[in-house]
Amino acid sequence: MNDLVVVTRPEPEASQLVNWLAKHQIKAMALPLLTCQALEPKAQAEQLATMQSWIMHKSFIDAVIFISKRSVRYGLSCLDEAARTSPMFAIGQATAQALMDEGVESSFAHQFDSEHLLEFLKQREMSWQGKRVLLVKGLGGRTHLREGLLALGADVHELCCYQRLPTESLDFRPLWQAHNAKNNIWLLLTSGAALDNLVRFSTAMLREVCSVWVLSPRLEAMARRHGFRQVEVLSMPIPEHILQRLQTQQN
Repeated sequence: MNDLVVVTRPEPEASQLVNWLAKHQIKAMALPLLTCQALEPKAQAEQLATMQSWIMHKSFIDAVIFISKRSVRYGLSCLDEAARTSPMFAIGQATAQALMDEGVESSFAHQFDSEHLLEFLKQREMSWQGKRVLLVKGLGGRTHLREGLLALGADVHELCCYQRLPTESLDFRPLWQAHNAKNNIWLLLTSGAALDNLVRFSTAMLREVCSVWVLSPRLEAMARRHGFRQVEVLSMPIPEHILQRLQTQQN
């Protein structure tokens, strides 16, 4: 049987990964489940004003945490000099690389989810009590990292600099065509919001015939609850995991 990898990340990352896989002779297609865009100007101005008020209250920041590559893209330019010279943290290697591309060094957890980043932060500091932490993130999303830092006594402020919107029209015909042609179908799911949108449009039968790669045990549990039978947690950066997994399977 052949394999088809379905990349559900937002664009342009979806097409970038599809092209990378094609260069390594792996058949792939993009099926973005979310779109990402900057906040509306009024909402963005409100976010910036609230952040500046929080910063000016004590005029220093102990840590700035970026929770995605998009938070770097949309949020880094919003930081003033005081914020940009604060210790920087990233949720994973890809986000850290996005910061490095902008000339900003950061520390990061090698497993890319909020749970591992929180544990990483605990190990880096004897105490977060009273530390002022700026989270640069998208609108909405998970609250685990913020709640974990608050529980440690940190003073946490969120700068929401972009929004994720569910894709409203999904075409599953290529997946059924691949299934009828006896292909193994692998769905790459990188967030709970993407999984929720997939479930909203897909059928139980489609979920039974597709295998899934996810980024964390939390997403694994979510996918299994929604009827996916074969679910694997990525053990290394996404492209390398896919390449190694399919090459091992073919051998």
